Amino acid sequence: MVYAACVIALLLADDPPRQVLFSPEDPVESVIVREIMGAKKSVDLALYSLSVMQKQPRDLEEEKERYKAGDVSILDALHYAIEQGVHVRVVLDAADKGEWNPKTTAALQGIGITVWTTGATMHQKFAIIDGKTVINGSGNWSTGAFSRYTDDWIVFRGQKEVADAFQDEFDLLLEEGKKVKRIKLPDKEKEDEE
Repeated sequence: MVYAACVIALLLADDPPRQVLFSPEDPVESVIVREIMGAKKSVDLALYSLSVMQKQPRDLEEEKERYKAGDVSILDALHYAIEQGVHVRVVLDAADKGEWNPKTTAALQGIGITVWTTGATMHQKFAIIDGKTVINGSGNWSTGAFSRYTDDWIVFRGQKEVADAFQDEFDLLLEEGKKVKRIKLPDKEKEDEE
């Protein structure tokens, strides 16, 4: 109950132009979710790693209610943004390789997001929202970074020069990267039967 009250207070508060957060003590994931769900035009993410954490089911009205209660994952927020007509693009390091990123890529593609990957190791961790808000920090977007590890995060709101600098970097990553072909993960039930 206290957590929900804190999230509602965050939702109603005027956002400062700069907000510095430290995990695990600050509600980093809630701030990120709120910024994504408040997007009107675009969300661009450049992330070394994104853990797909999704609450079920994915009914948009239920997502709105869970959002009010502070119980929405980043994937849920991205799904909500897509459904609101927001253009979402994601660049992931090794999006089509390894154990975790292909699962994340498949989940993102499953809700209509085009995913790019880069040729070289890309260790970025930032988001640009509506060309005017930037979220940047040392942590990956994962449960560990939000709840266990000590990472720092800064949100820049309404600072076009900062957003433009990050947008230039994002555009360069797209230019140097490649779109990931649709990833089809093995059907878990078929694997278990064999």
